Amino acid sequence: MAGNDRSLSENDMTDSPASHYAFRPGVGAVFRQMHPWDLHSLAARGMLRISLDDRGSGYWFSHPDIGHWAVHATVSGRGEVYMDGAWRVSRPGVVDLIPAGASIASRAVSDRRWKVALVLWRHNCMDPVVRAMGPTRQIPGDAKPLQRAIEDLRHEQMAACDPAVTAAQVALVDAQAKRLIRGAPTMRLAELWARVDADPAAPWNAERMAEIANMSEHHLWAVCKAESGQSPMRQVCALRMQHAAGLLLESDMNVADVGRAVGYPDAPSFTKAFRRLYRMPPVEYRRRGGQTVS
Repeated sequence: MAGNDRSLSENDMTDSPASHYAFRPGVGAVFRQMHPWDLHSLAARGMLRISLDDRGSGYWFSHPDIGHWAVHATVSGRGEVYMDGAWRVSRPGVVDLIPAGASIASRAVSDRRWKVALVLWRHNCMDPVVRAMGPTRQIPGDAKPLQRAIEDLRHEQMAACDPAVTAAQVALVDAQAKRLIRGAPTMRLAELWARVDADPAAPWNAERMAEIANMSEHHLWAVCKAESGQSPMRQVCALRMQHAAGLLLESDMNVADVGRAVGYPDAPSFTKAFRRLYRMPPVEYRRRGGQTVS
């Protein structure tokens, strides 16, 4: 993992810690990870990173928009993760679910090693399990099966590195991480978002969504806010932009056509919505290959 190593003051740890990007590995830290340019089977599953992190005393990470989906599960030791305006203990038996676009920070809180199993999926990953992750939150979960799957994958990569075996082990890591996500409380609006995800260009509005969800518009707003942290139309916009990001990277469609494919009548309105979420226009996002501004 790469980042800007900088000195952090005590204020950094108490005042909006996820409002800026910072990374400090800690004393004797070891980050064992795999990337799509090492393992093509990661990219095939929409995955960005698989990692077993051994975080040292003094570890610190902060980012205002991680730009991808993450399962962050403590294997041993403990640390803290900043979510919903407060530091929360991350320990064995607790899994941190972090959706794309969330602000996040984490830090070591003792001299003990903090070992974490980490799986990241790209922001434009279309897997319904990942996309239904919901808001940033902590849920009960056992990281040991995920840890073992990652260790087996790491061993294969360092030994025979057989492509078929590697692909099967990546699939197992993917399945173990998604099992943790499935252990989260069921989202009441999962069916609605699956419908939106399947047809992002449709003229979605609160009345239509409330009818599909079988609840009033007011109740829809309240449930959506509780589950995703945003209004129903903001959630629709987020799903549309995730589709758009995928089209920008995976097709030769021009910006106007990408916008129409996700429900925007013209390039200016699409560009405005895209910039709001990704902090850059679609053309620049394509040029950067999906690398967002930190």
